[in-house]
Amino acid sequence: MEYISQIINQIINNFDFSYMFIVNVLTYIIIKIIDYLNGNAKVHKLVKRMCLLISIIFVAIIYKLINYNNNVMEKYSFELKCQVVQDYLNGVGSIAFIANKYSIPAKSNVEKWIDLYNSQGIEVLKTGKERSEYPFSFKKHVVELYLSTKKSYQTLACSFGMKDPSLICKWVKKYQAAGFDALKTRKERVQDFMQEKQVSANKQDNDSDYILKLEEENLKLKIENAYLKELRRLRLEEETLLKKQRELSTASEESSN
Repeated sequence: MEYISQIINQIINNFDFSYMFIVNVLTYIIIKIIDYLNGNAKVHKLVKRMCLLISIIFVAIIYKLINYNNNVMEKYSFELKCQVVQDYLNGVGSIAFIANKYSIPAKSNVEKWIDLYNSQGIEVLKTGKERSEYPFSFKKHVVELYLSTKKSYQTLACSFGMKDPSLICKWVKKYQAAGFDALKTRKERVQDFMQEKQVSANKQDNDSDYILKLEEENLKLKIENAYLKELRRLRLEEETLLKKQRELSTASEESSN
C-alpha cells in the first residue's frame, strides 16, 4: 500500500493541467477536421485514439523543442517549497492548514519537504534542473537508508522525488567499493582538503604562538634569575664590607686599650 501511495503522490506532483488541456483541445480539433472531411461518415473510435496519441506526441515534442520551463512541468517550484517549509517552521499552522493554503492536494508532500529540509538542508528541495548535482550529505543519507531499510531503489527514489533510481544504485556501489568518501564530488573533495589544510595551518599558528609564549616566559625567568644573582652578590659584598669594618673597629679599640 505504501508503494501504491507513493506512485499516486508522484502522479499528482507531476500532473500538468496546461499540458493535458492543450492535448485535449488539439485532439478535438483534429477529430473535427477528420469529421468534416468524412462528411456524413462517423469517425471510428480507433481513429480518435490515434488522434489522441498523435496529439500527445506532437505537444511533447513542442515542449521539448521550446525547452519548457521546469517550474511549470514540475508544478511545485523551489521557492514555493521553501515558503511552505518556512511557514511550518514559523508556526503559521498545521501541515494540513499549510497544504490547503498553497492548494497542495497531498499533505504528504508538505511532510516530505519538511523532513528533507530538517535532515539535508534547503538545497535538497530543488528540482532536477534546479539542482545540477546532489550534495554529499544527501547521497550518504540515501545510501544509509537503503542499507538499513532494504527498500528498493524505485521506492527510495519516489520518496525523495528523484526521477532516476539508477543513481541510488550507483551511489551504493561506490560506497561498497571505496566507502562514503567515494560519494563526494571533486569540488567537495577539494573543499575538504582546503578545510583540513586550514585546520593544519591554524594548528601550526597555535603551536608557534605557544612556543613564542614559552620563549618569552623563559626570557623573563632568565632576567629574574640574573637580577636575583646580582642582588645576592651585592648583599654578600655589603656583608663582607660590614664585617671588615667591624673587625677594623674591634682592632682599633683593642690597640687603644
